[in-house]
Order: sequence, then structure tokens, then C-alpha cells
Amino acid sequence: MSNPTPAEIYYNQINDYYQSVSTDDEDEKFQIDVQPKRKYFETIEEKRQYIEEYTKKKKTELCKNFELTGFCKFGDECSFAHGQLELQAKTHLHQKYKTKPCNRYFNQGFCPYGIRCQYLHDELKDQQKFEKFLQESYQQFGMKPIIARKFLNNSQRLDIQRFQQVLQKFTKKGFNVGLHTRSKFFVQLQENNQI
Repeated sequence: MSNPTPAEIYYNQINDYYQSVSTDDEDEKFQIDVQPKRKYFETIEEKRQYIEEYTKKKKTELCKNFELTGFCKFGDECSFAHGQLELQAKTHLHQKYKTKPCNRYFNQGFCPYGIRCQYLHDELKDQQKFEKFLQESYQQFGMKPIIARKFLNNSQRLDIQRFQQVLQKFTKKGFNVGLHTRSKFFVQLQENNQI
């Protein structure tokens, strides 16, 4: 019989440990309750109201599984829309929904809430209000606009700001990004007649 390798010794030690810790009694006591909590209603009216509120939200967003794979295991019972034809308008939203720009999106270039965010991302409704918001934000942080607004539209300005933020982070980490690399970004914009 050959000597066991260090990996085999380690595996045997781990296996022995877990066998000594686990007993049949513990396995019987351990259960996972995967049943959803049952909702109880005081009156029929309360139940009707709950169902009405729930159905207002049904099919107001696209099903991610169906969008990515073309299949959803819930089928017709899915709460999300399977395609644009099933998509319903959101009627349960508050008055100020998407009326102000998202600070995270415009300052950091990213919002963790994505399309579910309560604030504006790219879908600007009032350009003048947004310009005022940007001006106030710049003043609040003591910054001057990097490039005159009249030369760039909103998305181009945000791209440049994000590029500059990434560039600053690389520089702080000790990476040297030369002028050539930086200027290529702006040359690309000029070639596309965007500046």
C-alpha cells in the first residue's frame, strides 16, 4: 500500500471532521420552509383591494428570463410581460416619478437600480431643468463645467465625464495613461462630428 498524498490526507481529515460534527438527529431537525407566507385578510373588501393593487403591477415590466432565453418556466402565470404585446402601462406610480435627475447616475455614471430607479437617467423630459440641475451640482462641488455645454449633448458630456473619472482613478492607482491615449477619445468624437 502506498503512502497517501498530502491532498488525500487533508481530504480524509475534513471528511472525518464533518462526519463527527453531523448526526442523524440534527439532519431531521433541520428543515427549510419554502412555502410563501400565507396572507390573511380581515374582510373580503380588504382581499379585493389587495388583489386589485397586485394586478395593477402585473405585466408592467418585461420578464428577464423570457427576454434572455425566449422561455419562462412560469408561462402564462408569470407576473412579467413576455414581449411588448403583453406589456402594460404603469398606473400605480406617484406624481413625482421620474421628474428629477438621478444623482448617482449623473455623478457616478451608474445607478444600481437601473430601469427601476425612481429618478431620471437618459429619459430627460425638460432639458432646461436638467441644465439648471447640472449648474447647481457643479456649483455645489465647486467645479466648473469641463466642456462648454453648447458644444456637447447630454450623453456625450456624460461619456467624457465618466472617461475623466476613470482616468483619475487609474492615475491615483499609479497607472500612467499618456496624453496620446486620452486624446484618442476626443479625436474619436471629433471624427464623428460630435464636437
